Amino acid sequence: MGTGSWIERPTFNFIREEVMQYCNDLPMIEEQIAYLCFVLLTKKNHPPELDENIGLKPTLEDFIENEIDFRKFMLTLSNKQTEGITKMRGKMAEVVRIFEAMKTSEIISLKTEAAQIGRVFFSEKMDIKSFALKYNARKKDLIEEERSTSSEPLVKFVNDLIEISFKGKTEILDKISTQIERVKKNRIY
Repeated sequence: MGTGSWIERPTFNFIREEVMQYCNDLPMIEEQIAYLCFVLLTKKNHPPELDENIGLKPTLEDFIENEIDFRKFMLTLSNKQTEGITKMRGKMAEVVRIFEAMKTSEIISLKTEAAQIGRVFFSEKMDIKSFALKYNARKKDLIEEERSTSSEPLVKFVNDLIEISFKGKTEILDKISTQIERVKKNRIY
């Protein structure tokens, strides 16, 4: 449902359950917030002659305000997640190539899973899960393509990774350093 005019939006005589059913059926959080604001404003400016919500706690107005606040909070979280995923989406092929190259060269374990890599970029479980799904899908797409990447982007990526993601996480840096030293010792020149 588009943003359409407010005349098209039903208020269901301000019956809480019906208003919320309609609201929850709207696909976008922004639409839900706009609809709830519309219902709240309409109720304040044109109250019904017979209010079916009398005696309900919290009041319909308080209930709707709480729902609006909750959805705004969810939208903020959603926007943060979207920002992180959007940053990764354009670069996902390179992220997959780089991490797969790091696995191949044994800089990181061959058994490293996408979710473990996702923890480098995200802290929320849902963000990590979403990253892992996209990583694995992109990895599958790249199987037939060449996975090699030039060493310059790899060095830049690793430096950025260390500076941004591992700042203050000395135990992880120690593990990476140990692994790199092991690879250097085992390398045949």
